[in-house]
Amino acid sequence: CDTCVERVYNQFTSKVAVLEDPTISQILEGASGFRGWKVLCEDIFEADNCEDVSVLIAASANNEFNFAKRPAAICAALGECDAADACNIISPAGGIDMTEGPMEMNFCTDDGTLGGEFLGSNDFAGDLEDGECISDDDCDTGEFCKTS
Repeated sequence: CDTCVERVYNQFTSKVAVLEDPTISQILEGASGFRGWKVLCEDIFEADNCEDVSVLIAASANNEFNFAKRPAAICAALGECDAADACNIISPAGGIDMTEGPMEMNFCTDDGTLGGEFLGSNDFAGDLEDGECISDDDCDTGEFCKTS
């Protein structure tokens, strides 16, 4: 799981985060200096559900591509991470104090750890089910955030 989060962060989500006004096509197919999700997933992860994850990424266009910026959520969708694992991982982001040890995984943040920046909105009209959360305050170890 931690290897997946690191790879997705380094090769995809951190690059999506700096794209200016990205389109679905750029994110899925690639842009200058950036391999899109489809190529990355097939080449690196060889996952059977790459297309399913592409659909989730495309659907996140409605909310500034937040799902496409959440490495732990993508790894969960790939089947590499599971909320029940409640694993601790080291942040792949260079801006976080790397002297800290592993942190709790968080599916809602930009680096996949509890110490990362929360992505998304707390303004969610639907009912949360067990194991779901919409903000850092709501998320306990091993819980998924809503990705929409």
